[in-house]
Amino acid sequence: NSKQKMLIAGIGESQEPFSYLATIKSLFKDSNLTDILELKTVDLQSRPTRKQLFKHSYFEYPYEPDYARTSFINYVRSDMRYKNSNSYYRVNDEIFDFLNNAYKQNSLWDMRLQEAVKTFADEEFDIISINNTIAYITDKDSRINTINDIYRTLKKNGTFITDPYYNFIKEANLSERFFKIADGIYKKK
Repeated sequence: NSKQKMLIAGIGESQEPFSYLATIKSLFKDSNLTDILELKTVDLQSRPTRKQLFKHSYFEYPYEPDYARTSFINYVRSDMRYKNSNSYYRVNDEIFDFLNNAYKQNSLWDMRLQEAVKTFADEEFDIISINNTIAYITDKDSRINTINDIYRTLKKNGTFITDPYYNFIKEANLSERFFKIADGIYKKK
């Protein structure tokens, strides 16, 4: 019933943000994304241009995605990798515009996660997704401090999504403060 605040760190080519948004939109078909979600992102790279983001908005294969089908539209494009087809799927315009606006207005670019997470308020986020990013923090103390800051910025009962192969929660001695939902998915107690 209330707008959720989400942080995604390490966006790569926007695969993760687009996947989350496609799923959220398919679950809340009758709601505008701007009414149900506030998205912030952090990345070490510079903000992608609108043209780059549009290129990243495509599902890479020439068949309909297996999930969140209502979040995608069929679109003709000739420069994709499958030359026997020029019909591809991309996220719908609402999802594209939502992410493009979030990147312009609510994102920190050219910034390391370690510094960015310090700028967020206590219990600011309902969901924090930092997948395939924390492992790149090679200094153990810095990694543990970052995990503690993530814990600080996550609301009670908030969800933390991280690498399923590393237990950063355990490394930071926070196992008792999270409930494990699945490998890499935790709920703050």
